[in-house]
Amino acid sequence: MDKKTFTFDVRDMVEIAMLCALAIVLDRFLKIPLGPTGGSLNLSMVPIFFINLRHGWFKGFVAGGLIYGLITCLLDGYGMACYPLEYFVAFGASAVLGIFARYI
Repeated sequence: MDKKTFTFDVRDMVEIAMLCALAIVLDRFLKIPLGPTGGSLNLSMVPIFFINLRHGWFKGFVAGGLIYGLITCLLDGYGMACYPLEYFVAFGASAVLGIFARYI
């Protein structure tokens, strides 16, 4: 593993912040609810996938699991009780795409 995988420079942080903000806006305003018990259809994961493809699995996990998952959990109003499995693991699992980025 090279050192660039685990270090953040200013350009990476700004790009990740902008794409996470775009994902949050897509999640809040362009959502199609699917049923009365929850679930929705939206395009909010597309910017997270771009982060995973451009920056790799570690930065994708930080962006998807930590940043996007935490902000979405707080904005949805569920509190921190369901953050570890419902948001952290679920959105952090999208970082698997970053492992295959060189093949795509």
